[in-house]
Amino acid sequence: MTSIMHLQSTSAPHGRRLDRRAFTVSEVILSTSIMALLMVAAATAMKISLQGFDENDKTTRAMQGARGTLERLTRQLRTAEGVSFTQSSEPGMYQGQSVTMDVTTLVITAPKDSNDLQQVKYVHRIPMGGTVGGKLYYEYQEQGQGLTTPTLAMLGEEDDVDVESFDVQTVTAGTATASAKVQFVLNVGGRQFDFSSAVALRGYEY
Repeated sequence: MTSIMHLQSTSAPHGRRLDRRAFTVSEVILSTSIMALLMVAAATAMKISLQGFDENDKTTRAMQGARGTLERLTRQLRTAEGVSFTQSSEPGMYQGQSVTMDVTTLVITAPKDSNDLQQVKYVHRIPMGGTVGGKLYYEYQEQGQGLTTPTLAMLGEEDDVDVESFDVQTVTAGTATASAKVQFVLNVGGRQFDFSSAVALRGYEY
C-alpha cells in the first residue's frame, strides 16, 4: 500500500509537465498574423505621419516664399517712380506640350531699393484658361548696366505649388500712379491662399 501511494505522488508532477506542451501550428499562425497586422498598422501610421509632415513643410515653405515676395514687391512699389501693368498671350510649354500662355507683366520703374535698380519686372505665366501651372518670375535691371538679369522663378517651381492668378490695380493722380493694389492666389496641393497688399506710391517725393 505504501509503494502504491509513492507511485501516485511521483506520477502527478510528471502529468503536469505534460500539460505544458509547445504551441500548436494554428496558434503560431494566429500569433504571427496578429503581429503582422500590428506591424502593418504601425507602418501605415508612420507613412501617414511622414506624408503629413511633408505636406506641412511644403505649405510652410510656399507661404514663406509668398510672404517674402509680397514684402519685396510692396517695398519696391512704395518707392517706385512709375508702374505699368499689361496682359497678353504667347506660346509656351506645359507638361511637355505646346500651349498658349496667359502672361501678366508688372513693370516697376526706378524703385529705391537696396540696389541701384532702374527697373524690375514681375511676370506671371499660366496656361490659358487654366488654374494650375502658374508661375511668377522676376527680372531686374540696374542703373547704367543696360543688362537684365536672367528670369528668376519666384513662386510656383515646386510640385503641387501654383500661382493661380496675379492682378494689379492702380489709381492715378494726374499722370502719375498714386497707389496700387497687388493680389495673387497661391495653390498648394489643392489648398488656396490669398495674398494682397495695397500701397501708396511715394516715389515722386524723392
